[in-house]
Amino acid sequence: MPYIVEIQVTDGDLTTLMSRMRTWLDHQGFEPISFRISGGGVLPQVCHVNLKTEQEAIAFVQEFGGRVLGAPGSDTASPG
Repeated sequence: MPYIVEIQVTDGDLTTLMSRMRTWLDHQGFEPISFRISGGGVLPQVCHVNLKTEQEAIAFVQEFGGRVLGAPGSDTASPG
């Protein structure tokens, strides 16, 4: 069951952040299901990363901040 991580991007360097995320994910051996950015070019932008397990989502939040929203369709959220 996939888990969604939500990160608000408040600085202007989304490209660098996405590159760091990709490098970290590769190093961990995690394969995200999807990345989605909303907000267009206006800050803050919101990045949603769908990960396969809760453990992957928690590790991602510990590295990059944000919060685990839970599995799609659930109302649970982990503190973060």
